[in-house]
Amino acid sequence: MMKRWKEASLTTFRFITIALLLCVLPACQEKSEPESAGRVEANAAYRQYFGEPPTPTAGQAYARVAYLPLHEDSFKVRAVPLYLFTSENQVEKIITRLIDGTLILPPEGDTYNPFPAGVEVSLSQQGSQLAISLELPSIPTSGTDAIISSLVETATQFDSVETVLLRFNGKEITGMPPEGFRSGVARVVEVGPPTLLVLAAIADEGEDALEEIVANFDRPVTVNRLRLLHVDGSRVDGAYFTSVFQMAVVVHPERAETYAEGDMFVVEWDVTDALDRRAAGRKVMPLRWFEHEAELGSFSK
Repeated sequence: MMKRWKEASLTTFRFITIALLLCVLPACQEKSEPESAGRVEANAAYRQYFGEPPTPTAGQAYARVAYLPLHEDSFKVRAVPLYLFTSENQVEKIITRLIDGTLILPPEGDTYNPFPAGVEVSLSQQGSQLAISLELPSIPTSGTDAIISSLVETATQFDSVETVLLRFNGKEITGMPPEGFRSGVARVVEVGPPTLLVLAAIADEGEDALEEIVANFDRPVTVNRLRLLHVDGSRVDGAYFTSVFQMAVVVHPERAETYAEGDMFVVEWDVTDALDRRAAGRKVMPLRWFEHEAELGSFSK
């Protein structure tokens, strides 16, 4: 059984849930082929860590990655998926998204955002050398290894970039090779099983009532099972869907007007990603409020 859902407004989130959504209720067994298929172009880094991307029913997207440092070793980084919807200025868009603080990370995860609030970035490229200049309001107490690893690995996933020249507050990094930093295999650690990032309430700007509840994962997944429960164990009734890019389960709850930010729910899930990594769990999570104008998930225009 297929259901159509209205488009969201002009935001990142619209690309998660536009057009045709697939019902994931156990009773929904019938599936039909979409009338037309979109296209997702994935680069080598995305395929290595996340496999083949899902195909949307319409439009063009580009599957890329960013790299975030580990708490236990700031020299090491792990890939996270990011999607773009334009072929232009992809390096700049990915780097900007990496440092702007909008990436949603699992609260109990082992990666973190190494960039302090208020950082400004400028990029220029000559041949295969990319120059990145950061204006940092303060140098992190943990040092700059995490920032260096994150930027270098993220930038060099692109075929057009071989070396990265870094400047912090106008000064080149001490010990940097004359041609800049190159990608280092030793920096990158393997990606683990899928992670549930956030339980989000989505509402139109200025509206108090939510439109849907979104259980957002850190990558595209096949949903084997997902239940959304009240803390008393009763099921949240409504229509359940998976998003076009398979990164979220979207719930149109009954009595949506009764829910508020901070309400606690129980999420039970069993999911598998494109490389057959499976994750299952049960967790009590608060409802976090987002407007359609907010950026939710790993998407950039």
